[in-house]
Amino acid sequence: MRIQAELFAIILFSSLIIIYLFSLNPILPSGDAGGLITASYFLGIAHSPGYPLYSELGKLITFLPFSNIGFRISLLPPLFSILSLLMLYHIIKELFSFNEREGLIKKESFYLKIFPLMGILFLGVSYSFYFQTIIGKFYPLNLFLVTLLTFLGMKVLKEGFDRRYAYLCAFLLGISTGLHHTALFMTLPLAIVALFYFKPFLRALPLSLIFFLIGFSINLHIYLRNLKDAFAVVRKEGFALNFMDIILRKFYREGESLRVLTSAFSTMEDLLSASKNFLYMIDANFGYITLLFFILGAFHILRTKGKLFLFLFSAFLMFSFVLSKLTFSGSIEGNEGMLYIVGNQYFLPAFCFYVIFFVAGIYFLTEKIKKFKLLHRVIPLLFVFLTLIFIPMRYTQTSQANNWSLYYYSKDLLSTMPISAVLNTYGDNKSFDTWYLKLVGRYRDDVCHTVVFRYESLDWNLEGCKPQKLYEALFPEVYKRDIIALIKEGRYFSTIGLNEIHPLHEVAHTKPYVLSYFYILKESGLQKEKINSLEVVSLEKFLTPSYCLTHGTDDPLTFAQCRFVALAYLNIASSIIPKKPEGVFRLDTTIRYGSIQEPYRVNVIIGKENEKYLELYERIINYNDRRKAFLLP
Repeated sequence: MRIQAELFAIILFSSLIIIYLFSLNPILPSGDAGGLITASYFLGIAHSPGYPLYSELGKLITFLPFSNIGFRISLLPPLFSILSLLMLYHIIKELFSFNEREGLIKKESFYLKIFPLMGILFLGVSYSFYFQTIIGKFYPLNLFLVTLLTFLGMKVLKEGFDRRYAYLCAFLLGISTGLHHTALFMTLPLAIVALFYFKPFLRALPLSLIFFLIGFSINLHIYLRNLKDAFAVVRKEGFALNFMDIILRKFYREGESLRVLTSAFSTMEDLLSASKNFLYMIDANFGYITLLFFILGAFHILRTKGKLFLFLFSAFLMFSFVLSKLTFSGSIEGNEGMLYIVGNQYFLPAFCFYVIFFVAGIYFLTEKIKKFKLLHRVIPLLFVFLTLIFIPMRYTQTSQANNWSLYYYSKDLLSTMPISAVLNTYGDNKSFDTWYLKLVGRYRDDVCHTVVFRYESLDWNLEGCKPQKLYEALFPEVYKRDIIALIKEGRYFSTIGLNEIHPLHEVAHTKPYVLSYFYILKESGLQKEKINSLEVVSLEKFLTPSYCLTHGTDDPLTFAQCRFVALAYLNIASSIIPKKPEGVFRLDTTIRYGSIQEPYRVNVIIGKENEKYLELYERIINYNDRRKAFLLP
């Protein structure tokens, strides 16, 4: 029986590894992934707080001798997802062997074999865990650190205080500051464990602080790389944020770490909203019915293992309702940004602790029906096999295996640029992935790529214009911040349209130019002639529409990017005047730049010459309907 259980566990882990690998993006996932991959490749600094741990591990994995750089670095999340599941497996085994001396459960019992497998399946096929495993981000690594700290805390409670565990926990907390700061939430649960061993903990505290600082030294990566001309997402022209500003996320202003912490003291209404939002995520990942077993599991652990309950439940509260209060109290109604950028990422540790209590609840139920000898074994097995049906469902629902959208969007955007153009982009998707194409892929070295991260800003990040000496000679106007000169020369293109709050609104206007805008000085008739002479239709050969009709994922960031691609075909259609007009198509909508909305209006005179572009627009819009996203209440 023992060999059979271990074989089943090996098969299960192997199956999850295979399905995760086959679900990975072939080169470039959406969102932050492009910036993280580029920062890793150049051992640079990603967006705040810099993520040096991920960058260094990412650089290490680039030396694998197969595939492309993007795919290699995208192997990190599934690697740490599997390690997190392995830690969850051992955490649940520890949970059920915790009181074996009291005869509650035998070490090699049926329960000790089946319940850890149930736990890894429930978490491994949950929507958020699966999504984060294949999207090329650092949240699975963050979860691994949290689960490892949890396992160490349980070992101390079971075996007694061991200063080696204290030193290791301190080091892990320190190194977690080089990733996502939410791992520091484990400080409170571990402090509770320390209170149970107060005197030995005090004796170990001085050296523990030293180990914390050793782990924290991972952040010296940010300081050292900021001294050189290394790749840095947060750098602006002629300016670099200092070391602590990057770590404290001051780049995000209202989202900086200290401001987020002070929001913990805001209104009770926010707490209720945050709790409601978190419960929505529980329902989306596990279903409300599992709350019953979660409550039963919490009751069971509290009744039988009081200290362990305080440790695990405090960790759950920190990563669920406390974290929700800090980051997830806004409206989620139709807000895919809030759901996918916060709810679908931050709460992996909370879901892990939820599964621990849930599994304990199933155990509690089976103990109560133990007199029914067959039934108390069948119920756990049913839960195990129930989760298996979600594996093909997740693959068909959100797999990135055929999602070339971000890669081809960036490639097409650069391909449509004239020789020696300046391309300005805004936001993560349009900027991070263009960096990857230009800097890692070395595509279109003749184009100077500048980035702004706020709509109303003219502060450029010039990472896409390197090496600096070469680009400074070719594009002196960029380094002099002389945008007017670039517009006069007909070389300035941007993904940003202009409205009244933009600094260039008074002096320039824009005309759609396939995937970007061409900027024109309002007082220059010459520029109007120049833009009228552009043959926009001829640029169609650089577009690859199929990637927005076959990507097969429900990722809303991919949807948003492809809806922008659909507008490119309207731009082409509007530039064609048919010989025999058959009607007019009018679109009056807005394009979002963060919290800013810029009107977008286009009139297309319909004819045989441009009807295929209108059909493509409709097909792409329908295929990328945001309502197809899984997390939309």
